[in-house]
Amino acid sequence: MRTVSRTGSVLFRLPLLLLIAWLPRELESRAPRPPPRGNSTCPPPLSTCATRSFSPPSGSSCRPGCLGIVTILGLFELSEGGRLRQDGLSEVEAAKLAVHHVNSRRILGNVVLNLIVNDTKGDPGVGLDSFFHAIYTRRERLAILLGTANSEVTETLARVVPYWNILQVSFGATSPSLSDQSEFPFFYRTIAPDSSHNPARIAFLKRFAWETVSAFSQNEDLYSLAVNDLVTELETANITCKATITFAETEITEQLKALKVGENLLYASLLMKREIPWYK
Repeated sequence: MRTVSRTGSVLFRLPLLLLIAWLPRELESRAPRPPPRGNSTCPPPLSTCATRSFSPPSGSSCRPGCLGIVTILGLFELSEGGRLRQDGLSEVEAAKLAVHHVNSRRILGNVVLNLIVNDTKGDPGVGLDSFFHAIYTRRERLAILLGTANSEVTETLARVVPYWNILQVSFGATSPSLSDQSEFPFFYRTIAPDSSHNPARIAFLKRFAWETVSAFSQNEDLYSLAVNDLVTELETANITCKATITFAETEITEQLKALKVGENLLYASLLMKREIPWYK
């Protein structure tokens, strides 16, 4: 399973419209107030990130009788490792299309949505920088944080947004830890967590009568949580997990060679950033 979002279909993002439709009224009732700037726990204004703004499409700007503009901060992984990330560009276009549909069809009546976009570069620190930059440099109050597709960045942001009463919606973060509503009360997502696939994995093993398996995952917290849940469910299903093997991204081949596939069948739980080459 990949940490990046699936961008094959724009329709994957459109469930967001239903959530956006009731958020402004919900937020208005909460009457959020940002922490005072003099508070020592509140970071100073940042100016290292340039926030790009996508105004409402022509014909859907604040028209006569408009009650106001609701601003959405969209944080995307537009680049990673100094390289342009095509999936990130597709995600931005999908978000712009969703905003366009809401505005052009007047789903919110006389309320207009405005999307501003910034790049997290797949880095939690850059993501926080972009968030605080938008908080302190824009006059309008942010109502919603849209993003991100990276679970590590998303979790870092999800720990901060409650202090500003900003609802966060992710379209690609699959970390099981984000399902804890007591820890992340303002977080929602339109994609299932990695652990939700475990029942299907167990059904697959039972179908082929595999009684002993091994789990193979990348050595990051995101994947270890899903593997831990899988091992627990395997025990409940009376399937023996012979080993749980982790590897660094540069050690895939070596770890595969260390596996002994002989008497017992091996079920490789492919929890990693990218697919491994076929092992012979």
